[in-house]
Amino acid sequence: MEQSSFYDETTVRHQFDRKCKLALDDEVVDYDRHMDYRRKNEVLFSKLSECQAGEFSVLDEYNLEIY
Repeated sequence: MEQSSFYDETTVRHQFDRKCKLALDDEVVDYDRHMDYRRKNEVLFSKLSECQAGEFSVLDEYNLEIY
């Protein structure tokens, strides 16, 4: 029994749609995992204490007397 081309086209569209949805679901999982990592390991600079923020500062000293 021969299948119609409409059936083939519809089947391919459904398969493509399913693959796209699976890919997007995987992307959501990856994004959530990445955001969880960032929440656990990153801190806003404004939330650091003054002592902790001072660890990131550097003071450059230049001798202005030398020409």
